[in-house]
Amino acid sequence: GYQNIFVAKEEHKKEIYSVAWSDDVFVDSKTGSDIQYFATCGGTSVTVYGLTTTTKTLVAQQGYKDPDEGEYMYACVFGGRSLGTPIGFGPMEGVRGDSHDPIILEQPPRKKRARSDAGSSNNDHRDRDKDRGNQDIFCSLLNVASYDGPQLLCVAGKRGIVKVIDVARRMLFATLSGHGDDIYDLKFSPVDEWLLLSASKDESLRLWNLKTTTCVAIFAGHEGHRSEVLATGWHPSGTHFASGGMDTTVKIWSTAENTAVHKGIQRSKQVSPNRWDAKVSGDSKYLAVFDQMPVFSTNKVHLFYVDCVEWVGDFIISKDCMSFVVLWQPLFGKPKTKLTSTNTNTNSTNTINSTNNNNGSKTQRLPCNLVALREFSTNCEVWFVRFGLSPDRSMCALGNTVGEVKVWDIQDPDPTKAHMYSLKQASGCVRMVAFNFNARFLISVCADSTVWVYEFHG
Repeated sequence: GYQNIFVAKEEHKKEIYSVAWSDDVFVDSKTGSDIQYFATCGGTSVTVYGLTTTTKTLVAQQGYKDPDEGEYMYACVFGGRSLGTPIGFGPMEGVRGDSHDPIILEQPPRKKRARSDAGSSNNDHRDRDKDRGNQDIFCSLLNVASYDGPQLLCVAGKRGIVKVIDVARRMLFATLSGHGDDIYDLKFSPVDEWLLLSASKDESLRLWNLKTTTCVAIFAGHEGHRSEVLATGWHPSGTHFASGGMDTTVKIWSTAENTAVHKGIQRSKQVSPNRWDAKVSGDSKYLAVFDQMPVFSTNKVHLFYVDCVEWVGDFIISKDCMSFVVLWQPLFGKPKTKLTSTNTNTNSTNTINSTNNNNGSKTQRLPCNLVALREFSTNCEVWFVRFGLSPDRSMCALGNTVGEVKVWDIQDPDPTKAHMYSLKQASGCVRMVAFNFNARFLISVCADSTVWVYEFHG
């Protein structure tokens, strides 16, 4: 089973809400050992850890701090690519920072151009030419097509702004603004490492193209969520994703070919990047696609806030704030259920997605039916506690409010026998759990600012 090998206490003394592994594995230039990286966020702080797998050492490699004391980070995720070997930047372990002296997440200072006037000297002209050269260099760095460095790290929270960190150069790479309220979840596409989803308190989801810092699409409106969107998760094919929120519904949205969103993704790749205010050539006037119609919507799975949702193949596993985790299959066939206008039983269908037909009855517009397959539960009656799935989707790990992590075999046909391990750790709430790429290591982060690392011993 899993055994605890490290416990780290972060100095900011805030709840740690999120943990994310990088897909990259680097080799230590001195020892030859593999190093895997993960990041945590809580309060205004972001910490990047390096875990040496052979010697089993854990080091806080980099620390970042948001200058806005009103910020509170709720989500972090690795994706995209930072500036790598073309300009001599090596892997993350080659440019280690100091977590005790955090890097402030601010836009890099940029020089203002001198004004041209009749009395300007040759030195003034040389200064302007040099400044124009710096501008050109800055703009050239916006072309990320050839970037092959470590993955970028995206963080977001209370201020509703996604901040993109280049962990190789240890700087703020870009900011993504658009949401009108807190951002609760971030997920990168499994088939395009530059496409990022964000879920927000403003009742919407946004799809971003990180390569061009473009908001590709907004998912909200008529058939969208009616309250805060707490979680999202991509289908393995990358052609659709699920979302869950405080309205107790789970919705599925499409990005498949021939949809407006897919066409928007292709158009967004032609936009000239604009990280802050750099003047660049090309068409930068891209208008985001506005998608108001999910392809599936149901409130039949959960009665409370849905704060975590992921895909297991073509099945969905979702959790609500009353500790129920359900594995289920959405049925995409057209619904046959009709409700007369006098029917008061609204539990049998999602009446938000109904419309009047010529006969005066209400017909379900969106597929909403499903087949429940498994159900798991734990002592976790608070919201914003997230499970983690192993890469092969065979195991699900979830913390609770009494400092315990439970691991289930979600493929076991008998739910009563699915419980595999129970890991007792902190005395407070375990906010999130995450497996590394081969499920050898398991990380949990807690409300008492602690980070727990487990290793599997077969």
